[in-house]
Amino acid sequence: MSLLSDAIRRLANLDPELIKEGVDSQKLNDSLEQIFPLKLPEELYEFYQLTDGLNHSNPLTLVFGFGSFYSLSQAIKSYLELVECPDYNSGWFPLFQVEDWIFAIIGHLEQRATAPVVRVDADDVMYGHYSARSVDDWQPQMMYFSLTDLINEYIEQLEYPYG
Repeated sequence: MSLLSDAIRRLANLDPELIKEGVDSQKLNDSLEQIFPLKLPEELYEFYQLTDGLNHSNPLTLVFGFGSFYSLSQAIKSYLELVECPDYNSGWFPLFQVEDWIFAIIGHLEQRATAPVVRVDADDVMYGHYSARSVDDWQPQMMYFSLTDLINEYIEQLEYPYG
């Protein structure tokens, strides 16, 4: 088993209702290849095969207080909307949004096992980087080395909400 599948199992042990049925691998491949110009990491495919996002009716699915992991269809819908924005990088695939922050995984020319997760300001993306408070605000910030790291931090917040 991979570290990601171990993490998803930990989530299911916390609350079995958190996990939704995963996406068929053929549907997943077809859906992503039609819209995304780059290769997404293997761990993203594994995530969606294990669970199609998280069950949004469960309050535990709130990531960092206010966001929820997108289902594949929600992620694709969000991507298609964001890619129309003036300053959204078409190589960022959205995972979820928390208030004004979009968390996205980075695609590459070659498929990799993992890829960094970045956080970008939604206003800067939608209205152009000239609205940014400074050049540093515009730059995406790397938040996690991988989706697995992000999921593990999320689990830690669920297991130890005040620690």
